[in-house]
Amino acid sequence: MEPVAVASRAAPALDKLPADVLAKCVTLASDMDVMEIYRLAAVSQSFREVARSHAFPDVRDLEFSFPRMRQKLDVFRTEARTVLSQCSGVETLSFRRNEWLADDELLAYIGEHLPKLRSLDLARCRLVRGTGLRALRLVPLQHLSLSGCAPSAVEQIFERAWRTNRLLGTDSQEDSESMLQSTGENGEATPDVLRERRRQKQNRMLFPQLKSLNVSYMANVDDKYMAMLAKYALNLQHLSVRGCENVSMRGVHRLVRSVPTVESVDVSFCPQLDVQLLIETFRCQPVHSSCLIFPLDDWTPSGLCMFRSTHPNFEKLTFIL
Repeated sequence: MEPVAVASRAAPALDKLPADVLAKCVTLASDMDVMEIYRLAAVSQSFREVARSHAFPDVRDLEFSFPRMRQKLDVFRTEARTVLSQCSGVETLSFRRNEWLADDELLAYIGEHLPKLRSLDLARCRLVRGTGLRALRLVPLQHLSLSGCAPSAVEQIFERAWRTNRLLGTDSQEDSESMLQSTGENGEATPDVLRERRRQKQNRMLFPQLKSLNVSYMANVDDKYMAMLAKYALNLQHLSVRGCENVSMRGVHRLVRSVPTVESVDVSFCPQLDVQLLIETFRCQPVHSSCLIFPLDDWTPSGLCMFRSTHPNFEKLTFIL
């Protein structure tokens, strides 16, 4: 029987238990699921007092789950803040099942109370507009999902880069870069210059340590954003632009060519990507160590065989059906 059901039946007796016994119960509940604590708090005043004064520094993964929203959203957000303030060691946080719970104000609260946060899932959190993401700039975030959020959310990640270089992603920008790279003594940049360039690039992206980014089904994500990732996402390993109808082959080419750490790119349901031309392009490229994920809509068995024969080192190639 679930702890909440047991506690509900014994609610009158719980109020008579000493605080240290209740604290032990709260600790045991947190080992199963931190959210269980706040379900228990609903059945006893004593549990509420203990839960609010208890800390859970060892909790690393936290997923908010309020499947039955019978109360007002403000009540759930208050409970969410209470949980976050008591779980300061959280590294992985998910709001995936709560489309209307997370907003920019809650993100600002997260930035203040979760200094170790590395993974944040905001998929389909429709109230996230992006301003709250700036409050996370000091958090060592490595994995971020914004799939289904407001278009302005992804814009915040690259706001500084776009503001300082309006030509980013255009032919003019590429030409200016090549001219700069060709100048200097002996045509080569010194280690100090390279380090400075890397520092400037990191300072132009909100989360420079990102290894995984999911911006699926974002209508405003196009080749401009792919160019920004190619220039500033120096540690990117996994990217999903699934269903981003404005991403073309040019953007994918530039990303894979510029970021050697990339391992997977989900471009399924991107209508501007011609698989056959994509194959032909990669036949002209040096064998890349990354793994690309292509949609299978336009593939034929002969096309798959041809790709395998021309790219024998793509051992981890993954296809999405």
